[in-house]
Amino acid sequence: MVKVRQRTITMTLFNRPHYLKKVLGALSRCVGVERCHLIACVEPGDDEVLALARSVSFTKSTRVLVNEQVLSCPVNVFQALSLSFLETDYNIHLEDDILLHRHALLYFEHCGRAYADDPAVFSVTAYNNQRPPEDEWGRVARRAWFTPWAWATWRDRFEEMRPLWDFDYSHGNWDNNLNTRVRGARTEIYPILALAQNIGVEGVHIPSAEWGRTFHYNDFWAGRVAAPQPPSFEESPDWCWTPHQADPEQLRKLPRAWLRAAGIPLPEDD
Repeated sequence: MVKVRQRTITMTLFNRPHYLKKVLGALSRCVGVERCHLIACVEPGDDEVLALARSVSFTKSTRVLVNEQVLSCPVNVFQALSLSFLETDYNIHLEDDILLHRHALLYFEHCGRAYADDPAVFSVTAYNNQRPPEDEWGRVARRAWFTPWAWATWRDRFEEMRPLWDFDYSHGNWDNNLNTRVRGARTEIYPILALAQNIGVEGVHIPSAEWGRTFHYNDFWAGRVAAPQPPSFEESPDWCWTPHQADPEQLRKLPRAWLRAAGIPLPEDD
């Protein structure tokens, strides 16, 4: 029988060591990280990234797997999750450009217990791009969405994902596929005050640094405010999520073709 571990984190890494240094620094400061088992799946070609992954000593255990050839993001993520669910029934997945707040692992652990048997919940994320009032900080809510930046799910949900995984971008990407094709009517749990920050402004799927700053970067999150100590993670049934709305002046700096491809109304078309 496979031993089930309760606290597992996967990471997929490629060629952005300048981000990874910050990400690992933030992860090392997370409460409870010393109880976690880390699996890092590394695309070949960047010695600094590999050295950083192998230097991790703040987890309970660290396993670094180097792919023989570049697999692509969708395949590498699938590989990482497949490996983790041989050892756990609940896994947290991180990209190499996502900073976690020090309470993020406490949040993920809470949600892993609280929503494991809730059939309406598909996944958990630590990311949110809203500016909530202080009385909502430390609470969580539900939304009909899937977010790939610091997320977690359970073994049974992953078994649903397996046969429908997008390996070749035929459904846009692996994350878009989970959101539009696999999730169905289910929700994700998210913190009303974000516990994760996306610092990636360059990469394969980011058209430009301006794009990353406009649509991915979190201007307001727990890393910039005095968040509750400790947070309650109580669910707020009345909190309403609204997708991030970029400032029209920001949108005018971006190519119209990118905005149309993303389904974003152009300022002039409003």
